[in-house]
Amino acid sequence: MTIVKGLKNINALVEKPKYESTGTKVRWVKLADGQAAKIRFVNELDSDSANYSEDRGLAVVVSEHTNPKDYKRKAACTQESEGRCFGCEMARKEPKSGWRARLRFYTNVLVDDGTEDPYIAVWSQGISKQSAFNTIREYALETGSISNLVWKLKRNGQVLRLTIP
Repeated sequence: MTIVKGLKNINALVEKPKYESTGTKVRWVKLADGQAAKIRFVNELDSDSANYSEDRGLAVVVSEHTNPKDYKRKAACTQESEGRCFGCEMARKEPKSGWRARLRFYTNVLVDDGTEDPYIAVWSQGISKQSAFNTIREYALETGSISNLVWKLKRNGQVLRLTIP
């Protein structure tokens, strides 16, 4: 923070809004039960992919903690990078509280849901034995790319199915 002198300048600083929402809001992939959409990955899983573009970058997998009292509040685990992590400390303090770190996949996708013009959105997917991420990873291992075709994403209840149409 800088040094502010003069009542006029102090008032301008005090009355300035703390947060100005001038940027664009992030759009997330959200499908209702029974809804399907065609998606195309913008990011690749590996920089060695034939379709990799430095401008579009890579998809990421993040070890993150979720606040058990508010699932919308998440933070990346900083144990390895900083030597300490609030989520890890909470998980050690109360092991059954829900603070343990989980792996999550984040990527940008072009979504065509048939209701509006195609748009770019962030797709967040937990990584587990049943998750759609395994299909994506296996396809990338077999072909070397995930952004080279259109995929079909469909929600049935809590389950997301990802297929190649």
